[in-house]
Amino acid sequence: MNQKVFTVDEYHDLLGQTERPIFDVTVSGFIVPAHPELGAFQRSYKDAVCALAKCRGISLSDIQTSSTIKVVVACRNASGSSDMPVFDVAATQDQIDLGEHYDLAEKMASEAGYEAPFVCFDPQEVPALKRALEAYGNHAEKAHDDVTSGM
Repeated sequence: MNQKVFTVDEYHDLLGQTERPIFDVTVSGFIVPAHPELGAFQRSYKDAVCALAKCRGISLSDIQTSSTIKVVVACRNASGSSDMPVFDVAATQDQIDLGEHYDLAEKMASEAGYEAPFVCFDPQEVPALKRALEAYGNHAEKAHDDVTSGM
């Protein structure tokens, strides 16, 4: 992927701010990290990105905002046991719509030493996963009770 990183000096020259974020530019435009807790600074950060985009001749329609989404990955840990780590994945809405956040989570799991197969669940799928685990837990508990009552 073709990337350009705007320098801190470019940011300072443009806005005179003291904060020092780094701007990543991809082929499709800017990807701006979304941090709602930053409030007013976040707005100035986005304004800076828009101003830099205009300076660079990049269409504002190409600007995409990424957000962090939690993804649960069912996989195997290094010892071969089942595991379900949770990863914070930064992705644009387009990436989420295309399911690319799952690919990013799988890559993160692999880099963290987890092993395939990988099955990913995003926040919209967690309620169904939770119901399945509760049903399994109830079934396993009943099976355990049936076995131990016969002893």
